[in-house]
Amino acid sequence: FGKVIGRDDINHILLIDVMGVASVPNIKVESVATKDKLIWIEPTTKIKDTAKVLYENSISGVPVISDGKLVGVFTHHDLAYAISKGMENEPVEKVMSKDPITITPDKKIYDALMLMEEKGVGRLIVVDRDEKVVGIVTKTDVLKLIGGCIMHNMKLEF
Repeated sequence: FGKVIGRDDINHILLIDVMGVASVPNIKVESVATKDKLIWIEPTTKIKDTAKVLYENSISGVPVISDGKLVGVFTHHDLAYAISKGMENEPVEKVMSKDPITITPDKKIYDALMLMEEKGVGRLIVVDRDEKVVGIVTKTDVLKLIGGCIMHNMKLEF
């Protein structure tokens, strides 16, 4: 939020008084994505077992991989649906999202945020050129990055 306090019509510039500015670092998805400790499940994993995986790892979604290929993503939303239908003992493939949104490691963090916003998702599965899953990036990952940059650059006065 801000207030226009002046303008330069020759150079097409607006002067805006703002409380603060935050920017998205100009870095690639591969720099932020979780890669080493990537948690994933198979399509035949029972929904109740997947709920345990989500809880124990404090995550809200997990890629579903079969024979090294991404086949879906299972989220808290899918879990809530399954529970409401009494499907806890069914495999995740019955309720998972079958068309997960992906991004490549070379894309910028800004591109990832825009894609998440456009598709209404909280995570993107990171895949290489061969469509092999190499990581996952979440809104939380990006917010932690931006928050760290903001806090690093702030000077607190008491």
